[in-house]
Amino acid sequence: MERFNKYEFISELKDSIGEFIDETTFENNEDINEEINEFIHDYINNKTIYYVDCWSICFTLGCSDFEIEQTGAKAKNINELAYWSLWSVVEESIDYHLESKLLNPLL
Repeated sequence: MERFNKYEFISELKDSIGEFIDETTFENNEDINEEINEFIHDYINNKTIYYVDCWSICFTLGCSDFEIEQTGAKAKNINELAYWSLWSVVEESIDYHLESKLLNPLL
């Protein structure tokens, strides 16, 4: 089983989002957020297709039970747990980048 690397995952996701934005024509600014969220959803779904990858993701991220923090429900399977675990990594990364890139220069 190949070990999951969350830093590599975020780096690849950022590169993929950049390519997506460059290749897509958006009708208006509101459309951009919705389209990017849908892109991230699809990207995470693609990363959680295979059980072995899901187990690796959950093991590396320390998911020891099937509790989904975002929903408060129990995951029905390892794919769902891995999906929400990756979504949590994306949220943490977004928060980190917003704080470090927007707030640090102002301090």
